[in-house]
Amino acid sequence: MKLEAVSAVLIVKNAADDLPRCLDCLKWVSEIVVVDSFSSDNTVEIARRYTDKIIQREWPGYANQKNYAISQAAGPWILSVDADEVLPPETVEEIKRVLSAPSAVGFRFPRRNIFLGHWVQGCGWYPDWQLRLFKKGAGWFRPFNVHESVEVEGPVGVLNNPIFHYSYKSLSHYFGKSNNYTNLEVADLAESSSVVSDLDPFRRFCDKFVTAFITQQGWRDGTHGLAISTGLAIYEFSKYLKALYHYEQSGRHNLIRWEGANITALKQFKEALFKISQIQNRFNRHSYPQSYTGLNESLSWLVKKDVNSFLGEANRLSDRDADNLVQRVRGFVDREILTNSLNILKYYPDPQWPSVVLAMGAFIYAFMVWSKVWERLIWNWRQAEITETLSRNWRAAYELSKSIQWASRYLWFARRG
Repeated sequence: MKLEAVSAVLIVKNAADDLPRCLDCLKWVSEIVVVDSFSSDNTVEIARRYTDKIIQREWPGYANQKNYAISQAAGPWILSVDADEVLPPETVEEIKRVLSAPSAVGFRFPRRNIFLGHWVQGCGWYPDWQLRLFKKGAGWFRPFNVHESVEVEGPVGVLNNPIFHYSYKSLSHYFGKSNNYTNLEVADLAESSSVVSDLDPFRRFCDKFVTAFITQQGWRDGTHGLAISTGLAIYEFSKYLKALYHYEQSGRHNLIRWEGANITALKQFKEALFKISQIQNRFNRHSYPQSYTGLNESLSWLVKKDVNSFLGEANRLSDRDADNLVQRVRGFVDREILTNSLNILKYYPDPQWPSVVLAMGAFIYAFMVWSKVWERLIWNWRQAEITETLSRNWRAAYELSKSIQWASRYLWFARRG
């Protein structure tokens, strides 16, 4: 049977670095629709090499923009692709095959997320099912501020071949996008009037790390899995701290559940995290002076309860500290990304809630530094100096994760006053 026409739709802004790779794999479709949010680079010029159907439109949000792009497509089938994604030849051939006699109105793809050149199979990042191919009129993006997804009316099929997702160019890019996404998620929490506890940032941090690293087997991805699991935990901490401050500053105190009055529980939580660095450091071969020149400047924003600016400045200033520190590193053990970062907690002994927030902020800054040290070792072709122990030792990975899970248990006693 004849293949039905397919319209590929993309929303873009300042995507010049990724766009050629993406559009090269879409030359087989009937049309390409690009909706650009007034890029300041040469995104539009690159898009014109592949299509005449380019529309510039102000940014209304992810779901709104994608639904608008769908409305501009002429084909009976929609293929929604992001600029940092690629369809390999085997996936294209499978699409052509299923659309020659479609058995559903929508199809899901497994998506492979590529992080610093590594295909991440744990941490909940694979298969990362994405519904991207669907009959026009039968599917649309649900209106969430972040993590938007397609909803279809009718049966959905599954394709075997993947989409490749080159989501982050660097750790600085990763931390920057995470900062932006947490802002969008806070808007979703506020819109739904979700109640937030003042202990949620700490609890969610621990729970997310354990889920990503152990339950979703991030440990199998080695240092990449440890870095991602910790990054996801920091994402949760930042999201709920931002939500808490947002409710405070907007006068929505009724949406805050106060549980952090028990300073004994907070002290035990923080000391349990610090103990991880003491226990784990006995396995590390190296010790480096930890001088974080941008730490106090970054934390000054956290004192002002401006988490967005704190994360932005920490991301910027940690680059400088990582550049300086990597020159002194001669050998690197994977767990040092986490243990060296947790070691900074000893400088924040005050168990009061605001001080524990600052302690976690210092940990986040240190983690940015040490994860970027690891990244620079890879960039500078010093991969041989990185020793991965956790990916080969289930027991060590499990004990590390259980220690963090144990730290969070103290917080459940905080509500007892």
